[in-house]
Amino acid sequence: MKQKTIHILVIFFFIVQLNAADTSTSLQKQNALLALQKEKEFENFKKDDTCVPGAIGCINYDIAQCDLTGKFVIRTCENKDKKCYAFPLTNIPGISITCGKFFTV
Repeated sequence: MKQKTIHILVIFFFIVQLNAADTSTSLQKQNALLALQKEKEFENFKKDDTCVPGAIGCINYDIAQCDLTGKFVIRTCENKDKKCYAFPLTNIPGISITCGKFFTV
């Protein structure tokens, strides 16, 4: 009886692990799509556009943060090798808008 219980627990653990892997992959795909969507939005952003206070985006690969008056404040990335992008997060839902290097495979 104990031997069967152990096998059932091992199978249950294996199934839970497979489901967790599927969820992780799905999350990463969703985040990647969200990042691509944001990048498309950034293409239309202009320095003189009005914006929602607190919003963050990229304008010409520089970080653009909306101030309290509804105007973008542009901040150039500190490292000249880095540019502003929307990066997908890997472990939780969402994206990070920050300076970094964008690699293509």
